Amino acid sequence: GDLENARELSLIAQRHRAQIPVHIEIDSGIGRAGFFLHQMADLKQVANMAGLRVVGLVTTFLDSGGPSSNMGDLERLLQAFHRYADHLEKEGVIPPNTPRSCGSVATDAALIRLFVKMKMSIIRIGRIAYGLKEAAALERVRADPSLSWAAELRPVMSALTWIVSIRKSPAAATASQATGAKEDTILATVPVGFGQGYPRSLSHRGVVLVKGHRCRLAGAVSMGMT
Repeated sequence: GDLENARELSLIAQRHRAQIPVHIEIDSGIGRAGFFLHQMADLKQVANMAGLRVVGLVTTFLDSGGPSSNMGDLERLLQAFHRYADHLEKEGVIPPNTPRSCGSVATDAALIRLFVKMKMSIIRIGRIAYGLKEAAALERVRADPSLSWAAELRPVMSALTWIVSIRKSPAAATASQATGAKEDTILATVPVGFGQGYPRSLSHRGVVLVKGHRCRLAGAVSMGMT
């Protein structure tokens, strides 16, 4: 997404007498990475650097979900991106029919709804890949007859770990640990906590599967143990 990185890649490619395929990122307003629309001269430099071969354009849209009024904003961003890509092809900066791809840092539902219109080679989804659904937005997707395939969306990822300790804890001890147990309890410990990204908000109410059996979290999620 910048000249400095492109120059370093070019030097590496020349050193190894290789061709490195690159995607050029276009900043569509998120301000995180990529070339701005006015940096045509820089884009031409990248396209002409020795050892680099442009194989695609990519962008990320800042706000692609929420109220239906935002759908128009996404469509305008999408149209602007395609116009700019067409201009790059016309100017000879990138080869004709260079693949285009996009992602979103907001919601996935709008990307799904606009999938047919986008004319993209790749669409990078976000949170739905982890089974996190935006219920209201996805319900609107399912209600659209032209997107009936979206009704089949299901979580496809899971997190696996192992039990590092199993112990029988007396009622008095479990009460002092704020597990809520009023009788002797068998407790298992797993080496996963909020330090590994497991939400602390699931303390006392999260559920895990142990050999297919649903087991409730009996205490607080700590930094590296639960």
